[in-house]
Amino acid sequence: MKLLQVIINFFTYSRRLFYNTSKEVVEQHGKPLYVFQHRLEIAAYLLYVFRFAYIMLSMSDPGTFRPIAWDTFFTNLFAYLSTDRDLLFGGIFLMLFVSCVLIEHSVYFSRVDTDTWQILYDGVVKGGDIFSETRLSHAVQLDNYNRRLKEVKGGRLLFLPKLFQDCFSQLITKTEMWFKANGYNRKKIKSSQWKYVPQASVELRAKMFIFVEVVEVVYCIVVWFLSKKSFFE
Repeated sequence: MKLLQVIINFFTYSRRLFYNTSKEVVEQHGKPLYVFQHRLEIAAYLLYVFRFAYIMLSMSDPGTFRPIAWDTFFTNLFAYLSTDRDLLFGGIFLMLFVSCVLIEHSVYFSRVDTDTWQILYDGVVKGGDIFSETRLSHAVQLDNYNRRLKEVKGGRLLFLPKLFQDCFSQLITKTEMWFKANGYNRKKIKSSQWKYVPQASVELRAKMFIFVEVVEVVYCIVVWFLSKKSFFE
C-alpha cells in the first residue's frame, strides 16, 4: 500500500509539474534544503556526463581507456555500445545529461525577483490556486451550461438544420464555459488581482489557466509515450 501511495503521489506531482516547479522555485528559492537538493541533482547529472564521455573515449581508443570494472552500469552499456561503436548513440546521451545540467542550473538557481518569474508565478501558481478555489459545484455548472445552451440555440444558429444546431451549440457553449470561466465564480476571480498584472481580465486568466492545463496534459502524454519505448529494443 505504501508503494502504491508513492506511485500515486509521483503521478499527482508529475501531472502538475509546471505548477509545482514554478511554486517551488519562487517560494523555496535560496533555502538550505532547496539548494542542497538541486546541487545534488546537478552532481548526479555531472556523474552521468562523465560516464558517457568516458564511454565515448573507450569506444574511440579502447586500448587507452578501458571499461571501469566496478561500474556495472558502465560495463554493460559499454558492451552494448561497443558492438557497433555507435558514437552517435553515446553522444545523444551525453548531450542529454549536459542539457539537464544547464536546465537545472538556469531554472533553480536563477534570480526569482525578475518580472519574468513573478509574472509566471502570478499566472501559473496564483492563477491555478484561484481557479481551484472558485470552481462552482457541478449542479451550478450544469445549470449555467443549460441556460447558455438555450441562448445559443435560439440565437445565431437558427438557420442551421436541427442536427447541426445541436452539435455547434454544444461546442460553442462548452468553449465559452472554458474561455470565459463560466464554470467558476467570476466575482471572486476578478477580486483577487494579480500583483504584477493587476489589469488582467477574467478571460485572460482563464486562457492562461487553460494553457497551463494543456501543457500539463501534453507533458503527461509525452512521458507515457516515452515510457512505452525502449532505446535498447
